[in-house]
Amino acid sequence: MFRFQRILVLAGMIGWISCEKNPDPSPQTDMETPEGGACLPSGRKIWVVNEGNFQGGNASLSVYDPVGKEAYSAVYQCVNQQPLGDVAQSVTVRNGSLYIVVNNSGKIEVVNRSTLEHQATITGLTSPRFMLEVSPRKAYVSDLYADGVWIIHTGNHTVTGKIDVAGWTEKMLLVNGKVWVANKTSDQMMVIHPQTDVLEDSIATGRSPDSFCLDATGKLWVLCSGGYLESIPELLRIDPVTRTVEARFTFSSVYESPGSLCINNTGDQLYWLNEGIYQMDISAETLPGFPLIPAAAHLFYGFNYDFVAHELYVTDAIDYSQRGWTFRYKDNGTLLDSFQTGVIPGYIHIE
Repeated sequence: MFRFQRILVLAGMIGWISCEKNPDPSPQTDMETPEGGACLPSGRKIWVVNEGNFQGGNASLSVYDPVGKEAYSAVYQCVNQQPLGDVAQSVTVRNGSLYIVVNNSGKIEVVNRSTLEHQATITGLTSPRFMLEVSPRKAYVSDLYADGVWIIHTGNHTVTGKIDVAGWTEKMLLVNGKVWVANKTSDQMMVIHPQTDVLEDSIATGRSPDSFCLDATGKLWVLCSGGYLESIPELLRIDPVTRTVEARFTFSSVYESPGSLCINNTGDQLYWLNEGIYQMDISAETLPGFPLIPAAAHLFYGFNYDFVAHELYVTDAIDYSQRGWTFRYKDNGTLLDSFQTGVIPGYIHIE
């Protein structure tokens, strides 16, 4: 996910997506053992996926205990005594296992959720992005370059097939028994039947749908980033039953690039990143004019909402080279805590 300030920071670099940044000649690592020698906190866990530098092989996983306010870095390496891989993208939790999607390594590392001990490696993927469980023994994995969505058997951790979808498939959500897939290189959301693995529909949206969520009334909100200076971004409200766009909110400039759309625990407040963090009631008739939390000197990069504590977590990639930070806020914008992570902290999974 890119915003205009990131485009300026990355001007002249080859990569135009988050997993393609110029290799750092001396990439930083966060391989040190946490204080006291323990690899994991004992309490509730907030997982932060650190991409690391493209081709730097310094991807890592951080974890934070919001009760004890303890942060642990490089926890996968600490437990398994081996590097995670090249460009970690996302994390999914299912049946006591943690599935760590490693984009540029083309794999998914499966570990025990409680101990992080290695259980399996899923290979045969091109450039995986996000994983979604669609049945007890089946999951879908989106992909940057594969022109499709992978079908994964979660019992034996193998790739069993692929659903053809032209372009870059990104985030996915199970809605009313169907899987909605963001197609980042188009102006469409794709709908897949998870029982037949058939692509059954495509819904016209704005350019480059980035992220989406369901509100308390069952409506689907889709945030379209506009691509890379291609179109003005848009926020859409879609009826997932009729598959029609009910409302369209247009941002002010092609130079904006909003992303990471989230919703609160009661399903009536939307949040997203657009340099700063914005908040909007689902009944609002216009987009908010000012951020709830200004970016100030931060390079906000990853974002998520904590349904349990009603709090916000946002990462700061700083300069895409040194170790980043994660900030914890109340949902009214009050800063509660911060902790250091690995290089390019992005995806946040909150348990």
